[in-house]
Amino acid sequence: MFCKQCGKELPDGSVFCPDCGAQQTADAAPAAAAAGGGAAKAIAGLSKRSWAKLGLVLTLLCFFLPFVTVSCTGSGKQLSETYNGFELMTTIGSGNDELLQQRTDSDSSAKPNIFALGAFGCAVGALVVLYRGKKSKTAGIVSACGAGCLFLLSATFRPYYGLNDKDIKSYITVSSRFGLVFAMLLFLTVMVICLIDKGIPETGFPFINVKSADPAATAAAAVQSVKSTASDAVDAAKDAASDAVDAVKDTASDAVDAAKDAASDAVDAVKDTASDAVDAVKDTASDAVDAAKDAASDLTNN
Repeated sequence: MFCKQCGKELPDGSVFCPDCGAQQTADAAPAAAAAGGGAAKAIAGLSKRSWAKLGLVLTLLCFFLPFVTVSCTGSGKQLSETYNGFELMTTIGSGNDELLQQRTDSDSSAKPNIFALGAFGCAVGALVVLYRGKKSKTAGIVSACGAGCLFLLSATFRPYYGLNDKDIKSYITVSSRFGLVFAMLLFLTVMVICLIDKGIPETGFPFINVKSADPAATAAAAVQSVKSTASDAVDAAKDAASDAVDAVKDTASDAVDAAKDAASDAVDAVKDTASDAVDAVKDTASDAVDAAKDAASDLTNN
């Protein structure tokens, strides 16, 4: 069975969850309904830190989405190129790009965008801070820096890639795409969540930390734990007393057997001594009779 609040696997028949303290009901719902209810409760129980972690993961995924579109309407042809966050962090798609070669500084397309690199690093850093159980405020500040990097990426894109020259500025346009906007909004959302989070830092499996259980459930779980411990102690005491009684019985039985053996040996010794004494008396008496007979015979002969 699984805990109805946090989803942790429990032994069958458990009354309380040892992790979150939630009471488990005896009524079993259909499997599909139980699974759906457990998922809903698990989502509802996510803490602010967990929501922040999820937000940072989504921010990292946004780097796979379109960040910037560069369009050219000059020279009698229409060109348009879209770049995602990872392409801006590297030289993929920009080094040999026909569109970006239209500007004065043709080498500027081969360099990675430091602001995209900075934003990605801030997302990873904030996620590590939260995962290691550090203060949420630190992660909020790092997220704010990430949002700032994305703002600078958007604001400085044209001069950074040499698209601000007066000869090409009129026919080259740069527009921000939804990936950049989503990433910036997620950074700001994570920042707000982290700054208002006053809870104790949590540790555990990434992105699935839950709120602490309510005091009543925790107290009930503690009482159940104490009862179980007391029951185990009583059983152990009974076993120890039974072993002690058995040991006393065995010792007493051995003592009785030893006393019986000693008494039997004493009786045998007395019998042997008495028999020897009787034999000695008989021998002495026989010798005395023989001596008397000899003396009488001598007197008769004389």
